[in-house]
Amino acid sequence: MMRAVTATAARIVIYGWPNTAAPSLALTAVRPLAPFSALSMLAEQYGLALSQIEHLKNRLALADARNLELSKTLDAIDNLKRAPKQPSTET
Repeated sequence: MMRAVTATAARIVIYGWPNTAAPSLALTAVRPLAPFSALSMLAEQYGLALSQIEHLKNRLALADARNLELSKTLDAIDNLKRAPKQPSTET
């Protein structure tokens, strides 16, 4: 037996924000959606998620490069501190 599935657009309402420590959420139905509308909304969200993933990958690559740069600088400073002291030639 097949069941009909209906999607509903929803709106999230945040009550008391930012005046309360723990805001309460309410999910209110707006209108029923046609299957095509629901799929197009999901496709839009999927595209947005993919673009966010790409953005985060770029940020991670920049952070890795910066981390490598800082590590090299720290190693250079550490090597200078560990270098043997030259005896003083003052007379």
